Amino acid sequence: MARACPVCGLDVSGLNPRDMAAALRSFPRRYRGAGVLATPEARRAAAALARAARDLRRVLVEERPNLDFGREAEPADLETAAQRLASEIDRANPTDWNRTGTRGGEEVRALDLAREAVHAGAHELRAAQTPPV
Repeated sequence: MARACPVCGLDVSGLNPRDMAAALRSFPRRYRGAGVLATPEARRAAAALARAARDLRRVLVEERPNLDFGREAEPADLETAAQRLASEIDRANPTDWNRTGTRGGEEVRALDLAREAVHAGAHELRAAQTPPV
């Protein structure tokens, strides 16, 4: 993701691993109010973060894994999913961020997986705060 999202406005292209982990850990606290964590968007955010944690772990320990296959990520609440992904990010060494897997026939870097997950989480949670039009 090279530019700001046209829907939520978030640009994750410059986020470094430390910033991503901090953002993920802040999601449950930042979005706890107004019933946001009970919304379908929060469940989608948690699912996206859980999948990303699983995929990032695979990219970090396997040689070019195919991320299109594999068991579905365990359902998790937002706090658990965010913490799990933040922990995977914390465990990565600086040289790990260029490791790759494949998804949809395309190569994807570990760094991009993490950035995409931060965007997916923020995107869904912001949508939960926006009143329907």
